Amino acid sequence: MLHLVKNMHKVTLAKVFGLFLSVFFASAFSVQALETGYVTSDAERFAQIYEVNDGKLTTEILQELYLDNASLGVEIFTEYRIRSAANLLMKIEKYPEIYRKTVEYCLPQALAFRDEAFEIRDAVANIVGSNEAADIYIVFGAMNSGGTVGSGALVIGLEILCRDAGDNFTDLLKAFVAHETTHVYQTSSTSDGTLLWQAVMEGTAEFVAELVAGRSLNPAIDEYAKANEARLWTEFKKDMDGTEYKGWMYNGANVSEGVPADLGYWIGSRIARSYYNQTQDKAAAIDDLLQLTSAKEILTASGYSPE
Repeated sequence: MLHLVKNMHKVTLAKVFGLFLSVFFASAFSVQALETGYVTSDAERFAQIYEVNDGKLTTEILQELYLDNASLGVEIFTEYRIRSAANLLMKIEKYPEIYRKTVEYCLPQALAFRDEAFEIRDAVANIVGSNEAADIYIVFGAMNSGGTVGSGALVIGLEILCRDAGDNFTDLLKAFVAHETTHVYQTSSTSDGTLLWQAVMEGTAEFVAELVAGRSLNPAIDEYAKANEARLWTEFKKDMDGTEYKGWMYNGANVSEGVPADLGYWIGSRIARSYYNQTQDKAAAIDDLLQLTSAKEILTASGYSPE
């Protein structure tokens, strides 16, 4: 019995010491949560906590040192993505290689990306005709979202980008910053819930991001979709007036072998591009796409029909 008590005492001390170190290192970054513009304090704090504890975290550590008193970015990401410390811990334990890679390989690149992020953000603002600058937050999420927007800011889920990027992490980061920045400026509150509306909404963000980049942001999807465009459009038309997105949007976990995910994004971007090209007043075209009062009217005016 004495032997068990001694061992328990050692484990308890180890946990306490680990928590103490986590607090010590995390405190170095807590003030940065107040910064504006390109906010990486949450991601840096997570990395410090992760490294101090050698990736062996607890719900208490995640709650107290990562989720509590975090920036607006983590707050935006928590409700529908991180959800809770318990959910985040489950994902960290399920995908340790991805979180380790993100801490060691992708986070340093994200920290060095600040100036380029501002250039991309400002280029998007110029295209959409806005003088308001969106704040950019870099966070660690729960393996279910690469980005979202809220309260005039965009939030990037670093571990998803790191998982999907291969050796081209900064290229993917550029694409996500441009895409999510566009969402900040989308003003429509008139979604009719249809696949067509959702595709044009997401496709507009893809199209504006491509205008900023001057090239396709997803070459693999582009190659597949262009080769199958007429067939994809025929299939999409059958579903576009419905409210089921399955097979077209947000389906990264459920795709057939050899078929890219999120082909609805691509079709939406083609519709947006066609509308832009057909409209003489380009500023007005962008404004129409951002407001998106009627996806059907945008489609009709675009003349998009690759059959």
